[in-house]
Amino acid sequence: MKIKVTRADIQQGEAGNSQECAIALALQRHFKTNCAYVDGGFDLNEPVLKVDDEPLKVCKKDIYKVRKFIDLFDDYIFSEDVVIDRDCIPQPFEFELNQ
Repeated sequence: MKIKVTRADIQQGEAGNSQECAIALALQRHFKTNCAYVDGGFDLNEPVLKVDDEPLKVCKKDIYKVRKFIDLFDDYIFSEDVVIDRDCIPQPFEFELNQ
């Protein structure tokens, strides 16, 4: 199943908050719940995603993409006063979960 992380998820998400980050918001919207958890920076082999305490597995082909997004999102500073390389700005993306 495909999960879409939208621009709204990125703007409303909280960096460093496993339950309110952009991917958690996308999971909450997709599964129609308020209980989603995400962990998975580059210090883990693969992202940890849970919805209603049930673990989800990211498709192998998307693991790097999800980990890279999490790392970028958690490090990004939303500020109009700071000039940032456009490649460092988190962008909407899609990833698939194993069913």
